[in-house]
Amino acid sequence: MRLVDQDIDWHDGNLVDIQISGLPGKIQTIRLFLDLYPDDENADKRRRYCCTGEGLRRALFSGETNRIRKNSKSGNIDFMRLEQGDGGDILTVSLFGGVVEAEAVDFQLVEVKE
Repeated sequence: MRLVDQDIDWHDGNLVDIQISGLPGKIQTIRLFLDLYPDDENADKRRRYCCTGEGLRRALFSGETNRIRKNSKSGNIDFMRLEQGDGGDILTVSLFGGVVEAEAVDFQLVEVKE
């Protein structure tokens, strides 16, 4: 699903991993692996999602890794939101202990089936 079409403002999730791929001069991609509660308010377990930003324009990562890891048991994501910018989408993930901000042409969110 295209992420910008979703009305997202998530909190109480976990950032599990971040990956950036693409050689210089090629289209770069960012992937965030997240454990989030699904829309179902009765859900008692987070599900794994992959948030992919194609055509990465910029990325900012800052954080205290020990604090982010320590907060992962209860949820290290304070909030996550997506907004449309000029010709692209801007994803902001505020962490308890850091921040991830990325701008890409398009973001997709897909549940990872294990």
